[in-house]
Amino acid sequence: HSVVNDYIKEFKNSNKEYGDIASLHDSEIKALCKATVEKTTLYPMPDFGMVHVQLRNKMVTLQLLHEEYIENCPNKNGYGYTWFCTRYKEYAKKVNPSMRLVHKAGEKIFVDFSGKTVDIINPTNGVITEAQIFVAVLSASGYPFVKAITSQKKRDEDRTNQSSLIITSQLPIEEWHEYLHNATIADAILDRIVHNSYKIEIEGPSQRKENAKKTMK
Repeated sequence: HSVVNDYIKEFKNSNKEYGDIASLHDSEIKALCKATVEKTTLYPMPDFGMVHVQLRNKMVTLQLLHEEYIENCPNKNGYGYTWFCTRYKEYAKKVNPSMRLVHKAGEKIFVDFSGKTVDIINPTNGVITEAQIFVAVLSASGYPFVKAITSQKKRDEDRTNQSSLIITSQLPIEEWHEYLHNATIADAILDRIVHNSYKIEIEGPSQRKENAKKTMK
Protein backbone atom coordinates (compact mmCIF):
# COMPACT_ATOMS: atom_id res chain seq x y z
CA HIS A 1 0.00 0.00 0.00
CA SER A 2 1.27 3.47 -0.87
CA VAL A 3 0.73 4.86 2.67
CA VAL A 4 2.64 1.96 4.24
CA ASN A 5 5.44 2.39 1.72
CA ASP A 6 5.62 6.09 2.60
CA TYR A 7 6.02 5.25 6.30
CA ILE A 8 8.72 2.67 5.55
CA LYS A 9 10.58 5.16 3.37
CA GLU A 10 10.40 7.85 6.07
CA PHE A 11 11.57 5.40 8.71
CA LYS A 12 14.59 4.44 6.62
CA ASN A 13 15.40 8.10 6.08
CA SER A 14 15.30 8.71 9.84
CA ASN A 15 18.39 6.48 10.34
CA LYS A 16 16.71 4.90 13.38
CA GLU A 17 16.60 1.26 14.45
CA TYR A 18 13.53 -0.60 15.63
CA GLY A 19 14.83 -0.58 19.18
CA ASP A 20 15.07 3.21 19.08
CA ILE A 21 11.34 3.66 18.42
CA ALA A 22 9.86 0.67 20.26
CA SER A 23 9.33 2.67 23.45
CA LEU A 24 8.09 5.86 21.74
CA HIS A 25 4.49 7.08 21.92
CA ASP A 26 2.36 6.97 18.73
CA SER A 27 2.49 10.74 18.34
CA GLU A 28 6.29 10.67 18.60
CA ILE A 29 6.51 7.96 15.95
CA LYS A 30 4.23 9.93 13.64
CA ALA A 31 6.39 13.00 14.11
CA LEU A 32 9.46 10.93 13.32
CA CYS A 33 8.01 9.15 10.31
CA LYS A 34 6.06 11.67 8.29
CA ALA A 35 4.10 9.89 5.60
CA THR A 36 2.80 13.10 4.08
CA VAL A 37 5.59 13.91 1.70
CA GLU A 38 5.15 17.12 -0.25
CA LYS A 39 4.55 16.20 -3.87
CA THR A 40 5.98 18.17 -6.74
CA THR A 41 3.45 19.44 -9.29
CA LEU A 42 3.75 18.92 -13.03
CA TYR A 43 2.85 22.56 -13.79
CA PRO A 44 2.64 25.80 -11.79
CA MET A 45 -0.39 25.82 -9.50
CA PRO A 46 -3.05 28.48 -10.12
CA ASP A 47 -3.79 30.98 -7.35
CA PHE A 48 -7.38 29.95 -6.70
CA GLY A 49 -7.73 32.58 -4.00
CA MET A 50 -7.15 35.26 -6.63
CA VAL A 51 -9.40 33.40 -9.09
CA HIS A 52 -12.19 33.44 -6.50
CA VAL A 53 -11.85 37.20 -6.02
CA GLN A 54 -11.70 37.99 -9.74
CA LEU A 55 -14.87 35.99 -10.44
CA ARG A 56 -16.82 38.60 -8.46
CA ASN A 57 -16.49 40.75 -11.56
CA LYS A 58 -19.53 40.01 -13.75
CA MET A 59 -17.44 40.32 -16.91
CA VAL A 60 -14.91 37.65 -15.81
CA THR A 61 -15.34 33.92 -16.48
CA LEU A 62 -13.39 30.79 -15.56
CA GLN A 63 -12.45 30.36 -19.20
CA LEU A 64 -10.92 33.84 -19.30
CA LEU A 65 -9.00 33.25 -16.05
CA HIS A 66 -7.74 29.92 -17.34
CA GLU A 67 -6.43 31.59 -20.48
CA GLU A 68 -4.60 34.16 -18.33
CA TYR A 69 -3.16 31.33 -16.20
CA ILE A 70 -1.81 29.54 -19.30
CA GLU A 71 -0.31 32.80 -20.58
CA ASN A 72 1.65 33.19 -17.34
CA CYS A 73 2.95 29.60 -17.30
CA PRO A 74 6.51 28.91 -18.58
CA ASN A 75 6.28 28.12 -22.31
CA LYS A 76 2.50 28.38 -21.86
CA ASN A 77 2.43 24.83 -20.45
CA GLY A 78 -0.14 24.44 -17.69
CA TYR A 79 -3.09 22.43 -16.46
CA GLY A 80 -6.07 22.04 -18.81
CA TYR A 81 -9.39 23.86 -18.56
CA THR A 82 -11.31 20.86 -17.13
CA TRP A 83 -8.71 20.35 -14.38
CA PHE A 84 -8.74 24.10 -13.68
CA CYS A 85 -12.54 24.21 -13.28
CA THR A 86 -12.68 21.05 -11.16
CA ARG A 87 -9.99 22.24 -8.73
CA TYR A 88 -11.56 25.69 -8.46
CA LYS A 89 -14.98 24.21 -7.61
CA GLU A 90 -13.32 22.12 -4.88
CA TYR A 91 -11.69 25.28 -3.54
CA ALA A 92 -14.93 27.29 -3.72
CA LYS A 93 -16.85 24.66 -1.72
CA LYS A 94 -14.41 25.08 1.15
CA VAL A 95 -14.57 28.88 1.01
CA ASN A 96 -18.32 29.27 0.42
CA PRO A 97 -20.23 26.17 1.59
CA SER A 98 -23.71 26.23 0.09
CA MET A 99 -26.95 24.26 0.19
CA ARG A 100 -27.97 22.42 -2.96
CA LEU A 101 -31.37 23.42 -4.34
CA VAL A 102 -33.25 21.22 -6.81
CA HIS A 103 -35.38 23.06 -9.35
CA LYS A 104 -38.17 21.28 -11.23
CA ALA A 105 -38.46 21.92 -14.95
CA GLY A 106 -41.04 24.59 -15.74
CA GLU A 107 -41.58 25.47 -12.08
CA LYS A 108 -39.66 28.75 -11.89
CA ILE A 109 -37.92 31.38 -13.95
CA PHE A 110 -35.29 33.69 -12.44
CA VAL A 111 -35.17 37.27 -13.70
CA ASP A 112 -32.82 40.17 -13.06
CA PHE A 113 -30.90 42.97 -14.71
CA SER A 114 -27.24 42.27 -15.49
CA GLY A 115 -26.05 45.54 -13.98
CA LYS A 116 -24.27 46.42 -17.22
CA THR A 117 -25.58 48.60 -20.02
CA VAL A 118 -25.06 48.74 -23.78
CA ASP A 119 -25.16 51.68 -26.17
CA ILE A 120 -27.76 51.61 -28.94
CA ILE A 121 -27.06 53.98 -31.82
CA ASN A 122 -29.94 55.37 -33.86
CA PRO A 123 -28.90 54.80 -37.51
CA THR A 124 -30.89 57.85 -38.62
CA ASN A 125 -29.63 60.62 -36.35
CA GLY A 126 -26.71 58.97 -34.54
CA VAL A 127 -28.23 59.52 -31.09
CA ILE A 128 -26.85 57.09 -28.52
CA THR A 129 -29.27 55.57 -26.00
CA GLU A 130 -28.11 53.59 -22.98
CA ALA A 131 -30.04 50.31 -22.75
CA GLN A 132 -30.50 48.01 -19.75
CA ILE A 133 -29.84 44.28 -20.11
CA PHE A 134 -32.71 42.10 -18.85
CA VAL A 135 -31.94 38.41 -18.21
CA ALA A 136 -34.40 35.58 -17.54
CA VAL A 137 -33.19 32.01 -16.91
CA LEU A 138 -35.17 28.78 -16.69
CA SER A 139 -34.35 27.24 -13.32
CA ALA A 140 -33.81 23.61 -14.35
CA SER A 141 -32.24 23.84 -17.80
CA GLY A 142 -30.45 27.16 -17.39
CA TYR A 143 -31.71 28.34 -20.80
CA PRO A 144 -31.47 32.15 -20.89
CA PHE A 145 -33.58 34.90 -22.40
CA VAL A 146 -31.72 38.21 -22.85
CA LYS A 147 -33.18 41.48 -24.04
CA ALA A 148 -32.09 45.12 -24.15
CA ILE A 149 -34.75 47.54 -22.85
CA THR A 150 -34.91 51.28 -22.34
CA SER A 151 -35.10 51.35 -18.53
CA GLN A 152 -35.59 49.37 -15.32
CA LYS A 153 -38.96 50.97 -14.69
CA LYS A 154 -41.78 48.62 -13.71
CA ARG A 155 -43.63 49.21 -16.97
CA ASP A 156 -40.65 48.15 -19.09
CA GLU A 157 -39.77 45.25 -16.78
CA ASP A 158 -43.35 43.90 -16.85
CA ARG A 159 -43.41 43.99 -20.64
CA THR A 160 -40.08 42.19 -20.82
CA ASN A 161 -41.18 39.58 -18.28
CA GLN A 162 -44.13 38.79 -20.52
CA SER A 163 -41.97 38.61 -23.64
CA SER A 164 -39.77 35.97 -22.00
CA LEU A 165 -42.73 33.56 -21.71
CA ILE A 166 -42.49 30.32 -23.69
CA ILE A 167 -45.64 28.35 -24.51
CA THR A 168 -45.33 24.87 -26.02
CA SER A 169 -48.15 22.77 -27.42
CA GLN A 170 -48.60 19.64 -29.49
CA LEU A 171 -51.86 21.12 -30.80
CA PRO A 172 -51.53 23.25 -33.98
CA ILE A 173 -52.26 26.94 -33.39
CA GLU A 174 -55.14 26.97 -35.87
CA GLU A 175 -56.95 24.40 -33.68
CA TRP A 176 -56.61 26.30 -30.39
CA HIS A 177 -59.80 28.33 -30.86
CA GLU A 178 -61.96 25.24 -31.31
CA TYR A 179 -60.23 23.39 -28.45
CA LEU A 180 -60.99 26.18 -25.93
CA HIS A 181 -64.74 25.78 -26.63
CA ASN A 182 -65.73 29.24 -25.32
CA ALA A 183 -65.39 31.67 -28.24
CA THR A 184 -65.08 34.80 -26.06
CA ILE A 185 -62.32 33.32 -23.90
CA ALA A 186 -60.57 31.87 -26.95
CA ASP A 187 -60.54 35.29 -28.68
CA ALA A 188 -59.17 37.00 -25.57
CA ILE A 189 -56.36 34.45 -25.11
CA LEU A 190 -55.32 34.19 -28.73
CA ASP A 191 -55.41 37.96 -29.25
CA ARG A 192 -52.87 38.41 -26.44
CA ILE A 193 -50.63 35.50 -27.37
CA VAL A 194 -50.62 34.77 -31.09
CA HIS A 195 -50.27 38.33 -32.36
CA ASN A 196 -47.45 39.29 -29.96
CA SER A 197 -45.14 36.31 -30.23
CA TYR A 198 -42.70 34.46 -32.43
CA LYS A 199 -44.19 31.21 -33.66
CA ILE A 200 -41.92 28.23 -34.25
CA GLU A 201 -43.54 25.15 -35.76
CA ILE A 202 -41.48 21.96 -35.62
CA GLU A 203 -42.23 19.21 -38.11
CA GLY A 204 -41.08 15.63 -38.35
CA PRO A 205 -41.18 12.54 -36.11
CA SER A 206 -41.27 12.76 -32.33
CA GLN A 207 -37.76 13.09 -30.92
CA ARG A 208 -38.90 11.17 -27.84
CA LYS A 209 -39.70 8.17 -30.05
CA GLU A 210 -36.45 8.53 -31.96
CA ASN A 211 -34.41 8.61 -28.74
CA ALA A 212 -36.33 5.61 -27.42
CA LYS A 213 -35.37 3.63 -30.52
CA LYS A 214 -31.70 4.48 -30.00
CA THR A 215 -31.91 3.41 -26.35
CA MET A 216 -33.47 0.04 -27.27
CA LYS A 217 -30.65 -0.79 -29.71
